Amino acid sequence: MRRVALAILIGIGGVSAGGVFAYANLKSHVVRATLSAQEAEKKWGSRIFDSALFKEASIEERAKMASDLLRKKQMKGLAMAVVRERLGEHTGYFWNDQIPAYLLNEGWKNDEDVWQLVLLPGRDGKVGDIVVNKNCCDKSHAAEGTPK
Repeated sequence: MRRVALAILIGIGGVSAGGVFAYANLKSHVVRATLSAQEAEKKWGSRIFDSALFKEASIEERAKMASDLLRKKQMKGLAMAVVRERLGEHTGYFWNDQIPAYLLNEGWKNDEDVWQLVLLPGRDGKVGDIVVNKNCCDKSHAAEGTPK
């Protein structure tokens, strides 16, 4: 029992200190549904990814670039600091502030699903995978006008 408690404390400490080990294989722990590049393109259309444009683009324009980013995996292997430089400040949230997430729609306004582009860290702390993850929504949060 003490070993389990110690392992949990070490794990929590690793996460709070920015430890990488807790992020290993996050894709298998994605809480909600994901979209493939083809599904994202069908949902929002397609536009070739452009880093400078993405940083300044509206949510709708970012959503159009999501399928290209998924298909080409252009950010895979990059340090998280480089991701922030190329994509701008995060607009979404996935587990903690260390994982870059960018909203692709404002579903909470229309009681629809909210989707975000998430750059999952690998064992080395660099981008290990890129997913479009279903983030939320239900009527109670849609009425508040904020994502949960």
